[in-house]
Formats: sequence, C-alpha cells, structure tokens
Amino acid sequence: MSKPQLRISDSRLLIECLSEPYVIFTGFGYQPAIDVRDVQSGEVGYLVISAVSLGSFLHEIAVGRGGSLCGATFSVRKESKEKMAKYLVESTGLE
Repeated sequence: MSKPQLRISDSRLLIECLSEPYVIFTGFGYQPAIDVRDVQSGEVGYLVISAVSLGSFLHEIAVGRGGSLCGATFSVRKESKEKMAKYLVESTGLE
C-alpha cells in the first residue's frame, strides 16, 4: 500500500473520508480501512476502522448518507494515550 497509515492519538483530528471501506492485510490479518484526509494538515492516508468505537460511528454516518462515506467529515481522538484506548468520535455537522 503506497499511502501511509493515519494514526489517531489523544489530540483531536478533523478527518474527511475519501473512499468507501475496503479491506487491507496487516500484521493482524485482514482489516477494514478507508482513505482519509487530515483536514488541517492536508495529509492523505488510510485509517484502519476495525475498532467498534470508530466503525459503529462510521456505519451511522453511512446509513444517514444513503450508504456512502465519501465526503463525510468527523473529528476523532483517543480517550487517552493508552494503545487500546477507546476512540471518541464526533460529528462535524458537515456529513
């Protein structure tokens, strides 16, 4: 995969979805991902969306947009610096 993985930290990021979900192979096996853009920096990469706290939010966005994530924006950060911390995801109202 030529795009870098966008990693989420405990600092809030504003993200724009650039693709529909697809599957990638990682060290943990096959995982769902989407292409995204960090709105502030302009960096483009992919985001693994297998975490339930992230995937369920994105599913709600897709359902509300007729099944599509392309063009949707949301803010995301981790609850803490811990590796397995829950994702805190918020709508930007721009979906």
